[in-house]
Amino acid sequence: MDVATGELVGREAEVALVNDLLVRARRGEGGVLTLRGEPGAGKTSLLGRAKQLADDFTIVSCCGVEWEAEIPFSGLHELLRPLDSLHDALPAPQRRELDAAMGRDDSVPVQGFHLHVATLSLILEATRERPTLVIADDLQWIDTVSTQALGFVGRRIAGEAVAVLVATRPGARLPGLPEPVDLAPLDRAAVGELAARHLGGRALPETALDELTRASGGNPLAVAESAAHAGDRLWLRGAGLDTPLPVGTLIERGFSSRLDGLSAEALTAAGVVAESIADDEATVRRAIAERGLSPAALTEAVDQRVLVHEDGRWRFSHPLLRSILHSRASGAERRAAHAALAAAATTTGLAAWHAAEASAEPNREVADTLADAAAQYMAMSGVSAAAQAFERSAELTPDQELAALRFVDAARAARFAGTPAERVRGLVARAAALATSEAALARAEFELLLLREDVDDSRQHHEKMDRLFTRVLGLDDGMAGELARAMSNDAVLLGDLELVRRSLDRLRTVRHRSVSPEIRFGIVAELAATAVLQGEPGVHDADVLEAAAEQRELVDVDGMSPGVSAGIAALVEGLMWIEELERAEHAADECVRLARAQGDAFAEMVGRLGECEIAFRLGAWSRSLVAAERGIVLGDVLGSESTSAVCAAIRESIVGLRTGVGDATVLARAEQTGRDAGVAILSEYASVARGLAALSAGDAAAAARHFEVVRAWKRAAGQVEPSIGTWPVDLVLAHVLAGDADAARNALADVRDHAEARGRRWALAAVPWLEAMLDSDDGRAFASFELALERYPAARAPFEEARARLAYGQRLRRANRRADARAHLESALATFEALGAEPWAERARRELGASGQGVRRAAAHQRDELTLQERQVAALVAAGASNKEAAGELFLSPKTIETHLSRVYRKLGVSSRTQLAARWDELSQS
Repeated sequence: MDVATGELVGREAEVALVNDLLVRARRGEGGVLTLRGEPGAGKTSLLGRAKQLADDFTIVSCCGVEWEAEIPFSGLHELLRPLDSLHDALPAPQRRELDAAMGRDDSVPVQGFHLHVATLSLILEATRERPTLVIADDLQWIDTVSTQALGFVGRRIAGEAVAVLVATRPGARLPGLPEPVDLAPLDRAAVGELAARHLGGRALPETALDELTRASGGNPLAVAESAAHAGDRLWLRGAGLDTPLPVGTLIERGFSSRLDGLSAEALTAAGVVAESIADDEATVRRAIAERGLSPAALTEAVDQRVLVHEDGRWRFSHPLLRSILHSRASGAERRAAHAALAAAATTTGLAAWHAAEASAEPNREVADTLADAAAQYMAMSGVSAAAQAFERSAELTPDQELAALRFVDAARAARFAGTPAERVRGLVARAAALATSEAALARAEFELLLLREDVDDSRQHHEKMDRLFTRVLGLDDGMAGELARAMSNDAVLLGDLELVRRSLDRLRTVRHRSVSPEIRFGIVAELAATAVLQGEPGVHDADVLEAAAEQRELVDVDGMSPGVSAGIAALVEGLMWIEELERAEHAADECVRLARAQGDAFAEMVGRLGECEIAFRLGAWSRSLVAAERGIVLGDVLGSESTSAVCAAIRESIVGLRTGVGDATVLARAEQTGRDAGVAILSEYASVARGLAALSAGDAAAAARHFEVVRAWKRAAGQVEPSIGTWPVDLVLAHVLAGDADAARNALADVRDHAEARGRRWALAAVPWLEAMLDSDDGRAFASFELALERYPAARAPFEEARARLAYGQRLRRANRRADARAHLESALATFEALGAEPWAERARRELGASGQGVRRAAAHQRDELTLQERQVAALVAAGASNKEAAGELFLSPKTIETHLSRVYRKLGVSSRTQLAARWDELSQS
C-alpha cells in the first residue's frame, strides 16, 4: 500500500468486502462494515478505495482527531455538513435538534436519542436521489455522542440504500453491530511487491526482504515508509534497518523525515492544526494569523505532504502525523497554539477548551467559562465531554470548595457516561481531598455509592446509603430524598423485604421535609407504590391517588417539570396495581406526549414502559407490542438495559400467549441483565413469560413450575402485587390443567386474598370461575361461572374473561348443554382471534367442533399476518400520520414506509388510507 497514491497491495479480500457492502446498499440492503487494525494497517487507504468504488453514491464522512478533550457533536458536524441542503426536508422537531447540535440554536437542549433520529432521517433523506455511503475514520477518536449516533444509524439501515464503513484501532467499535474485520499483516510476497513500488520497480534481495518483513511486522505503512526512506540501503546492502526496530519507530522515522523538511514557520503552522479540534479553513487561518504566521506556511505543509486541504478543512495526510507533531512540541508551544485557537474559535465551547489548555496556572475566569460549557454539554447529552470539561475546570479553579464540587460534577458525568469505576473513584477522591464542608463531602460520597460497586452485597450497600441519609437529613433534605428513593427502588428490585421496610421508614421521614416539588412528588409516588406492592398494613390506595394529584400539579398542557418522569414510573405502577387503569393510561400517555414535545428521551422511555405494562394488563396486546419495541430502542440508546429487558420480557409474554413459544435467548439475557444490575425482579418477568408460553402450548406442568418460581420469589420479597399481568390466575389454572387440585387450591388462596383483602377486581372476577373448575358439582360451578362473567366487565380483562368463557363452555358441553356452550365458546373464540392468541383460539375451535358447531376463522386474524413493523406502520398511518411522519417515528425512510404500507394494503385487502383507518379500528379493539 502506498499511502500517498492509495494503491493497495495484499488487501484484495478486504476490497471485496467493501465492494459487496456497496453492491448490497445499491439494492436497498444496507449494512455496516468495520475495519480494525493497528496504525498503518491500511484502514485509511481502504476507505479511499471505497470512495473510488462508490462514485454513484452520496458520500459523507468524518474522521476522529486525537486530542486531550472530547467535543460533543464534532464528528456529526463534519459528517452531516454536506447534507445541509436537505435540512428543510426534515420534520420541525428534528430540524431543531440538528440546529442545536450544530450550534445554530442555543435555545434548544439536545437530547441524544432525538439527535440520533434526526441524523438517521437526514441520511435517509439523502437516499431519495442515490445510495449513501457513510464513512467514519479513526472511530476511537470520534466523540461519544457522534459514535452513538453512528451506531444508531448502523442498526437501522437493513432495508435502506445506505452503507456504513468504519475504520478503527483495536479497542473501539460500534455497539450492537457485526464484529469488525481485522486487517492481518501483509505476507512476505505482499511486502516485497509493496517495497518494489517504492524502489522504482526493483525487487529487494531475499535477505533484505526477509529483514523488512520481520522488522515491519507486515505493517503496510511501515513497509512503505521504510522502503521510501531506507530503500537504497536496503537494496544495496541487504539490510538497511537497525534491528530490531518496533513498527511504530519505523513509521515515525518515515513521517519525521517529512516534518524535518519543513521550515520553522510551516512547522509551527502544522502544530496549530495539530492542536485544533475544528479544522475548518476559516478558524485555522485566523489562528495562524494570531500566531503571526503567513498563509504561505500552510501551503508549504501541503506541498511537503504533511497537510491536505480538502472540502474546506485542513487535515493531515495521515493521522499519525498529528500525533508526532503533538508529542514533539514543547508545553509552551502547545499552549501558544491553544491560545491562538481560543482567540480564533467561533463557539463558546471550543474557545473555553482552548483557553483552558492554554492556561498553565489556575484561572477563575477560564474555569468558570469551561464549567458553563460542561453544563451545556450535560444538557446536550454529551456526558463524556462534560466529565472532561468539569474535571479540567476543577483543576483550574482557585477556590478549593468550588473545585471539589466541580470534581463531583465530573464524577457524576463520568458515571452517566459509563466510564470505568476506577476513573469515577479517582474523581471522587480528588473532590474529597479538597472539600471543606460536610455538604461537599456528602455529595462526593453519594456519587461513590451510586456506582453500586458492592451491589453483590446489597445489604452492605444499603447500610452505606442509610448512614449517608442520616448524615445529610437536615443538612441537604433534597439529597436525603434522593437517597430514600434510591434505597427504596433498589430494595424492591433486589426483593429484600427487610431493606424495603427500612426504606419505607426513610421515605416517610423525608416526605414532609422542605424539598423541591419534583423531589417531593418522587418521594410520594415511590412511597405509595412501594407500600401497595408490599401490601403493607395501614397503607391505603389513597396514597397513590395523592401522588397522582401531585403529578397533575407538576404537569400541564405546556410541559413537564424536569425530574418528574422519574416519579411517574412508580406512579404508573401504583395506579395499575390499585386498578386505576384509566388514570394510569393517562399518566403514561401524558408522559410520552410531553416528553416527545420537549425532546426528553428519558421521560419518553419511562412513559413507554408504562404504556407497555398497562396495555398488556388490559389485553391491548398490539398497543403493548408497539410500546415495548419503542421502549427497547430507547433503553438501548440511553443505556438502560433494565428497561429494555423489562420491555423485551413483556413482548415475549405476548408472543408466548400468541404462539406458545417464547424466545429463550431473550429471556435468558433479561435474567442475566437482572443479575448484572442487581435487579432481581427481572427474574419474575422472565419466568412469567416462560410460564405463559408453556401454558399456551399445553404444557401445564411446566407452566406451573415457572409460576411457582415467581410465587416463591414474591413471598420471600414480601411483595403481594403481581408486577406483570395477573400471573396468580395463570398459576391456579396451570395446576388445574396439570391435574393437581391440591396445589391449585393452595394457589387459589392467594388470588382469594387479592379479592377479599384488597378488593382487586381482576381477582374478584377470577376467583369464582377458578373455584368452579375445582368444583365437581355442576350447579354450583355454573353459578360461579355466571358470577365471574358478571364481574369481568369491571375488571377490563378481555383475555381472562375469554378464558373463563372457554372453561365455562367446556363444562357446559360436557354437561350436554351444547347450545349454551356454543354462545360462550364463540365469544371466547372471537376474543382470542382478535388478540391473536392462536393456541387458545384453536382450543375454542376444537370445543366448538365437538359441540357440533361449524368452525370459522375470524377476519380479525388478518392482523397477525402482518410483521411487527407492518403493524407499527399500519397503526401510525391509520391514526393519520403521513409517510414522512411515520418514517420519523419508526426511524425508517419514507420510501421504506411506502413499501411496508403497500404490503399492509395487500394483506388487509384495503386500497386507501381511509379504508385502512376503518379496518385497523376493527382489528385493534384488542
